[in-house]
Amino acid sequence: MRKCPLCNGIGSDLTFPYKTIWKGREFNYIKCNRCGTTFVDPIPDETDFADMYAKENYHDVYTGDVDMESYRHSIEKMMMYYKDGKSLLDFGCGVGNFLKTAKQMGFLCHGVEYDPKVIAHAQKNAGVPVYSFNELKSSGLKYDIIHLGDVLEHIPEPKGLMKELSKLLTNDGIFFIEGPLQNNASLVYWVASSFKTIKRKLKLDIPANDAPTHLFMTNKMAQKLFFTDTLGYKCLHYEIYETGWPYLSKGNINKSLGALGKHLIAILAIIISKMEIYNNKILGNRFFGLFQP
Repeated sequence: MRKCPLCNGIGSDLTFPYKTIWKGREFNYIKCNRCGTTFVDPIPDETDFADMYAKENYHDVYTGDVDMESYRHSIEKMMMYYKDGKSLLDFGCGVGNFLKTAKQMGFLCHGVEYDPKVIAHAQKNAGVPVYSFNELKSSGLKYDIIHLGDVLEHIPEPKGLMKELSKLLTNDGIFFIEGPLQNNASLVYWVASSFKTIKRKLKLDIPANDAPTHLFMTNKMAQKLFFTDTLGYKCLHYEIYETGWPYLSKGNINKSLGALGKHLIAILAIIISKMEIYNNKILGNRFFGLFQP
């Protein structure tokens, strides 16, 4: 069994969401006995990654409904530390919507992606250079800001990646990182995991058949400690918030009582989360962080 990708702790038992069966192979979700992170075992291989992240299988499916305003809001928060005109690399830029927003706000932008079709699409969409990672590493380019938005959870060895990316930062450069906290305290998480556990105990649970794109699912403290303790970065800013994902639906809440119920749970989760005092915030399913090596 592999070790935890965030703290190198030992995996223990199967835990929520337990397993998925994809392309005839079983991928289990294991809980770290040190930090509480859930991680996928075994890791998908290179052929799996090429299939999972092909444009038609991933970006065309999951990036159609884009909230450009959320990108602008995140960049505005980041600008408390770095103003416009700075060079910015969006690692894992997808189809280029974040790059487009950052460029409009005055940043000198480049992107990195995995699939050649996605690289071509992002470059055309954002109007900035987009590279493969190998091309970028051999270019000698450095950046004031490296952004990773919903990227780390897709990486088999996040510690190794962050060390490689550190070499691409200028002397006073920062990492601007956003992503999910799928194991963190949240009304949506409590409801989803409880129902799944009950189904499992009653032997009514059916494994998912989704690709294991999220290779780990973590919580507020484990994610922060990965940056500050495992990597030794200085934390400039770290906060969590709630979006109601994946229960917050758009346009389909009238299709069934189940969908309506999930939608209402998501709204309630957001309301409860906003009632917390910022500095002591516990509830939330996403994080925003600024870190400096």
